[in-house]
Amino acid sequence: MIVFFALACEADDREKLALIYEKHKRIMYSAAYSILFDSYLAEDAVHEAFIAIARNISKLGAAESRETAAYAVRAAKTRALNILERNKKEVFLDEEAVDIAFEESEFDRVIAKSEISAIAECINCLPQKYRIVIVLRYIDDMKPSRIAQNLGLKTDTVKKRLLRGRAMLRDMLEASEE
Repeated sequence: MIVFFALACEADDREKLALIYEKHKRIMYSAAYSILFDSYLAEDAVHEAFIAIARNISKLGAAESRETAAYAVRAAKTRALNILERNKKEVFLDEEAVDIAFEESEFDRVIAKSEISAIAECINCLPQKYRIVIVLRYIDDMKPSRIAQNLGLKTDTVKKRLLRGRAMLRDMLEASEE
């Protein structure tokens, strides 16, 4: 926390940063953990996010505002994605995450026939390049353009990977039903 205060020079900025830290650290951690599935890496992502917040503290509104909360969560997710890319960490899902994400999606027809555990297992079996875009799109509800930006890809590439990933997932789920 001392590092963050050192980055925020003015006393008002230090107060605002302390408030942001106290108000939003838990949700930032949850957002980072939902991407990384590793508590230590999620803590690193939150730490990196607070460094970025400290650098831009004067541009932020009130610590309690929804915009500041959204910015803090986006910063944590972005840092988590950066860590994920840096480490080339495999993304694996648990059944609960899949259950929540696919509750009201285009896969309702498939979910009605399949168990959630089978869906999580099938997603985990996808090749990494398809798995990560499926997770970011349907679990984290990111738009393809944002996914492309975070992964350093073209939007068309992300859309194509989503298309192919969904097709592979559909085929795996249909094969597991038989």
